[in-house]
Amino acid sequence: MEGTVRGASRGKKVHVVAIPYPAQGHIVPLMQLCLKITANEGYMVTFVNTEHNHARMLQSQDGQGLEAGVGLEGISEKNIRLVGIPGGLRPELHGDPAYVVAAFESSEKLQAPLEELLDMMKQNGEPATCIISDVLVSWTQVCADKMRIPRIAFWTSSAAVYHVIWHMYTLFKQGEQNIKVHNVEFDCTGGMVSRIPGLPAMDVNDLPIIVRSGPADFIHKFLCRQLEHMMRAVAMAVNTFDELEHECLQALSSSFPVRTYAVGPLLPDDGSQRSHDNGGLTSLMRPGAIQECLQAKSTRALTNRRIGIFHEDYSCLEWLENKPPRSVMYISFGSICPMNEQQFVELVMGLQASGHRFLWSIRPDFVQGCKDYRTLLPASFLECVKERGMLVSWVPQLKVLGHPAIGGFLTHCGWNSTLESVAMGVPMLCWPDVGERRTNGRLAVTVWRVGLDFSNARKQAVGGVELIRREEVRRVIGLLMDSSCESAKYVRRNAASLRIAAQRALATTGSSVRDWNLFINYIPSPSSCVAKAQKLRK
Repeated sequence: MEGTVRGASRGKKVHVVAIPYPAQGHIVPLMQLCLKITANEGYMVTFVNTEHNHARMLQSQDGQGLEAGVGLEGISEKNIRLVGIPGGLRPELHGDPAYVVAAFESSEKLQAPLEELLDMMKQNGEPATCIISDVLVSWTQVCADKMRIPRIAFWTSSAAVYHVIWHMYTLFKQGEQNIKVHNVEFDCTGGMVSRIPGLPAMDVNDLPIIVRSGPADFIHKFLCRQLEHMMRAVAMAVNTFDELEHECLQALSSSFPVRTYAVGPLLPDDGSQRSHDNGGLTSLMRPGAIQECLQAKSTRALTNRRIGIFHEDYSCLEWLENKPPRSVMYISFGSICPMNEQQFVELVMGLQASGHRFLWSIRPDFVQGCKDYRTLLPASFLECVKERGMLVSWVPQLKVLGHPAIGGFLTHCGWNSTLESVAMGVPMLCWPDVGERRTNGRLAVTVWRVGLDFSNARKQAVGGVELIRREEVRRVIGLLMDSSCESAKYVRRNAASLRIAAQRALATTGSSVRDWNLFINYIPSPSSCVAKAQKLRK
């Protein structure tokens, strides 16, 4: 086990053990939660990754892990120690449809290595006093029960997605196999779902997979196994804020038996502020913050980036510097979302035909069955990139979204991307593929009205594959980037309003700060840990 036995004594501090689901989109927000916890005196965190993700996290720091405070000794000034345990699937396989079942199965097999780690820390005089873990690894509740310590659940997606999953779970537990759609019994294969409290009527295809699956489906059974443990958690934190999902949070609080707190948006720290601005979000939103970051003299300021498993390329910020305001379309499909080759070609050609500047964060293995997408790019598109585009494997996304040159975000609607776009007031072009991303995209377009989508009526089947054609890509990009377009003006106004709402939630008297102050009480206090240690010594 990497990083499990090195390091000096931590004294009598509250020792939180944090376990994410082993994928980038789950690791990053849990780390932000842990950074926020350790901003309080008397707390330390052991952050547990799979060995593969642990190594990737260290490598992502440009080999400057020790200088930036990341390494086997932990983040000393933040009282966080990174460790790795055996097992788990490589994160890039989590987005491959062929490995979906294997990914979930491998995450459940981490229980034995985790229990071994917990025992080792106890023997070394550093017993865990609390576990905070992703809902998708709720088998960690068993570990907490064995140690007789509290476990807090953490949900990394929208409250709406969890609410839908919990609602459907309770229906299935009650023996109901069908759901009503406009007073008609419906077997979850299509149509509109209108009976979920706190949510508008939604196409069943825009809801999480549990709605469309039956009790025999592996993913359905996996989710049910995790949810069975959830009722023994002492609390749940959600990376959202009340102003964004008020009705859904209200509905969830009346149906879910565990106290739930909206403590988001949990976003990376730009290094200039601490405490109740939730990791420097307010300072990053202010004018000139990005320019100051680029001009910073200290290595530390430039390496104070999101702690995840991908290296961030800051050169894109320099490229953005001479671009006019709102003139660049930012594109990213996240850390695991794949695309088939036919659709990739249509997207590339539509982007080229749009005539707009673009910054595309694209992984080398983004295209299914192709190790390097660049081999598929036509010469005309490469010329287009030279003139008005930039391709980079991974970017400091929050800083990109905060740059004045960004005019829109073409996104797969993963929750981290959605929440960051909302927090920075950037309108979205929603291109979700499956699962919870479809729910997030539908909310962005029809409820929050901060995004445009690609018309289903314009999809055409080519070779048996349903595609969004290049003409539609060109049309929708053109709509959002056209400053005179009424649709664009409308979503920009709404995006600006939600940005203000996010700032308000993070203010000293804001909803997220209020919920955080209630949530932190579920973690044993340093004084209670000292009292317990003194009692054991007697």
